[in-house]
Amino acid sequence: TQVIYSIHEVISDTRVCFNELNEPLKKLYLSNFKKVFQKESSDDLHRMISRELENTFNLVITSLSQDKIKLFSGNITSDVVKEYSKKYGFSIADHDQSQSRSGRCLQPIKDMRNELAHGSLSFMDCGHSSSVDELKEYAGEVYVYLKAIIEGVELYLSGGQYRMEVST
Repeated sequence: TQVIYSIHEVISDTRVCFNELNEPLKKLYLSNFKKVFQKESSDDLHRMISRELENTFNLVITSLSQDKIKLFSGNITSDVVKEYSKKYGFSIADHDQSQSRSGRCLQPIKDMRNELAHGSLSFMDCGHSSSVDELKEYAGEVYVYLKAIIEGVELYLSGGQYRMEVST
């Protein structure tokens, strides 16, 4: 969650204008804007507002910052990471995928955590079904995967990839 928040912070702190954002971020901000007003379809609203903003004025993206956006529940899986990677346009940094298994271990961790939280699995049963070696393996995979996500977002931010590409 914090990694995604950092994208919004950089955009807000650097006072990036709406028309400087890349297309995925324009669509994301307008989609969030739409949620506030709940009137037209996302694509119609995107076209209408985008045209007006680009033709009339530069909107600094501050009022639609991360404090207005509910990103996700905190239960993150590799599918959620892929979804947000596509929405924002960032890539997961190159890494040894044999060590991270592309985040596949996040799903069973999430499922087990939910079962524990909702009382459908006791801590004793959970402890019996998970060996220390298995937990260490999960921890290593998660570390490598999350590190690659963070590095990917750092490259995205430092390279200004949240901005629209300027054709030369």
